[in-house]
Amino acid sequence: MNNKANDLNMEKTRYYNSHGLANSENRSCSYDLCILCEYAMNNKQFKEIVGSKLYESEIQIEIDQTNNLKSTKSSIRESKKSLRKRNSSNTNR
Repeated sequence: MNNKANDLNMEKTRYYNSHGLANSENRSCSYDLCILCEYAMNNKQFKEIVGSKLYESEIQIEIDQTNNLKSTKSSIRESKKSLRKRNSSNTNR
């Protein structure tokens, strides 16, 4: 997970386990999580799952979607603009 975070330039993220799931020592910031979400949304299955109100997997685990922001397209657009601005300023250094 740390290698992928580094690959994605998630500068304030550090995982203390190999899978990145809940651990009180894991550290990140909202900006890095936005980078991770943008990367994850390129995965068709991930995009389908997080875009669903209710998703049932083949292994019978139900995930009840409670994220009210998933339909707030303006928030997503603003986050993407911020990401592009940061990436272009890093490229210009």
